[in-house]
Amino acid sequence: ALAATALLVTAPAFLVLATTFLLDVPVLACMLFAVYALLRGAEPRGWGWQLAAGLAAGAAGLTKYVGFSTAPLLAAGVVLLYPRRAGAFARVLGVPLALWALWGAFTAHLYGTPHFWASSDLLVQKSLQPDEFWNQVLSTPIYYGGALVFPIFVAVRAVRRGVRGAEIAVLGLVAGVAALRWVLPDGEPSRRIAPEADHLVLGALGFAGATLLWSFCLRPRRFLENPLERLLMLWLGGLLVYAMLVNWHVNAADALLAAPPVLLLLFRTPELRPPSRSAAVWAAATLSLSLLLGYADARQANFYRDVARRVAAEIGEQPGQRWFVGHWGLQHYFEAEGFQAVLPPMYGRSVLAVGDWVVSARNVSQIDVSHAMEDYGLREIWTWQLDSWLPLRTTNADAAAGFYSHHSGYVPFAFSARPVERLGLGRVVSVRAAPAR
Repeated sequence: ALAATALLVTAPAFLVLATTFLLDVPVLACMLFAVYALLRGAEPRGWGWQLAAGLAAGAAGLTKYVGFSTAPLLAAGVVLLYPRRAGAFARVLGVPLALWALWGAFTAHLYGTPHFWASSDLLVQKSLQPDEFWNQVLSTPIYYGGALVFPIFVAVRAVRRGVRGAEIAVLGLVAGVAALRWVLPDGEPSRRIAPEADHLVLGALGFAGATLLWSFCLRPRRFLENPLERLLMLWLGGLLVYAMLVNWHVNAADALLAAPPVLLLLFRTPELRPPSRSAAVWAAATLSLSLLLGYADARQANFYRDVARRVAAEIGEQPGQRWFVGHWGLQHYFEAEGFQAVLPPMYGRSVLAVGDWVVSARNVSQIDVSHAMEDYGLREIWTWQLDSWLPLRTTNADAAAGFYSHHSGYVPFAFSARPVERLGLGRVVSVRAAPAR
């Protein structure tokens, strides 16, 4: 348990996300406690634990909507682990369903429709065009291995020792290189640069580690062994289906939520289980990398904060609406200074006027929003650029690193000396007339 926990909490997907406002680490905590309480609830007189599992599942869904997946996971657990299911179903599932129904009613009263129903647009409007489909499917193992790191160590150890599974790791390396060289660059969304050596190495290693672990964790024979194995396999398989086919993008958070079942199954697999000393070395090496990535990510976020404050001070009381083109931390800091986002086309159309101010970011701008800005003529006022001595990038389209979205890059992080970010402030000087209907 200690080794598995150490490999989880030292991973970049855990440590970097834990330093942001994103809620992936809290939702993971709720999911883990819900599963733990479910297992305790199978003990004699465990009805209190069953209620606790329901409360934790409800909290997971209210923390982040991917937490809704805790309910079917717990339902599968009741079927697999509980001899008397009727009362357990009511206690384990009744609580989260009631909480989510109350939340839906409350937000429907505020907005006219339940908030989670409106948010489902990202899922139901998802494109299944081949270029986008294969881009996302093949990015999932790359991000899973790279954002967690321990799958890479497992694959390297298997090849070095020539143990069972080494051939799968080698095939995964070849498949990862092929995906990065010939599939992902031509897919949708398109990347800004062609894959470079560091992308090929990290991406292929991540692909190899993920495919090796999944092949052992999801073996059909394993599904027949015992109920707990089946529960862990359903946990992993369900979240992989979500990452590959349901979610609108692949990111480090997808890897984080699917990490616990793989770690538990890894240490239950004699062929792959690392000795304690190896696990300690892996955790120490991963922690060093994660701390550096956390520092790099924080520098980028602080740059958005500092520039937002400076831009607001420079504009002062001058006339003109204030807009920004960007996402993630930039959005938070510029909204705090009174700027409005230029909307993506799927959410409407932002109408800018001559004299308006526009801040745009090079590395966190949404592509569809950037295209919408082609209707406006802008005069550049100021430009700010951030460089760094540390050659690590987390969210940088110039370096093809996309920790928070595979739309930005081939890999979750990259080794690069390119500028961390470049922000520009412009002013609208002309507006292209809308075509006649």
